[in-house]
Amino acid sequence: MPIFEVMFQVDPPRVFGLPEVGYMVVPAGSNPIMHFNIQEGKAWAEREGGGEPHRRVDERLQGQFGLNQIAFRVEDNHFFALLSAPNASAAVASAQEELTRLLGVLWMSFEAPGMSFSARPIRVIADGRLLEPPPEMTGGLYPYDNQQLGSEILRAATLLDGIAKDQRLSLALSYLALGDELLSLNGFWADDDQQQRLFPLQFLQFWKALAAIVGDPTKDRDHQSRPQRLGLGRQFFKHQVAPLNDLRNNFGVAHVADLDAPKLVSAKDVAKCRATAVEVVLAYIRSKRKLGIASG
Repeated sequence: MPIFEVMFQVDPPRVFGLPEVGYMVVPAGSNPIMHFNIQEGKAWAEREGGGEPHRRVDERLQGQFGLNQIAFRVEDNHFFALLSAPNASAAVASAQEELTRLLGVLWMSFEAPGMSFSARPIRVIADGRLLEPPPEMTGGLYPYDNQQLGSEILRAATLLDGIAKDQRLSLALSYLALGDELLSLNGFWADDDQQQRLFPLQFLQFWKALAAIVGDPTKDRDHQSRPQRLGLGRQFFKHQVAPLNDLRNNFGVAHVADLDAPKLVSAKDVAKCRATAVEVVLAYIRSKRKLGIASG
């Protein structure tokens, strides 16, 4: 089969230390010098010692890793996938699927709730020949840390390498991504009531990510034992999952709210549900690696 190299652009660029409209991107842990021009209504940041705050050429993220028979190379926010496939469409689809899973795990391990990644194929080379660009496939002050990001990319790839298609995992990652998209809306409304209505929506997506792995208590008889089989301990369901399930079953969360009912879901509840879902999904991935199997 021919060899293809598919080049993806991963957004948002600010995570990689690259300029992004609406953000002043600075190195994590740095003390940027802020400048203000009141007359022109402008503000900008400068590195200590002078220079643009975003990453210098010698600071760009670089790395490589293998993921399920695909060799990936990273340069800034561009991911290059080298693989064999029967045709260009199959190459793009296979690489896109693995990269989407990788970015899904990266959302969790990079601890960036409220921010989601997207990967867009922008170039395909077949046996050294440039093909037409593929159709697009879309599956403040921001401190970037390319060293941490590089480590987390390798960590996510190591977790996933050897794990084939897995419907439970894909479903859980998609719910986590949707929950994080909803988290990005926090602060969008000045109206507290509007903001409050977001919390149950966010909570439910993270609960669905959790339930995709541990099961639905209403129909899966083994839901209480699944966390233990994942290595999370005998009391994990009782102390971590059951309270979230109780909250999920309340009116105003999974059901239409009583207009006079108190606001049941807080930002703290959302954060707790997300953290629990992340812990369970990572445990599931580790268990799949340990068993050396992949279920559908």
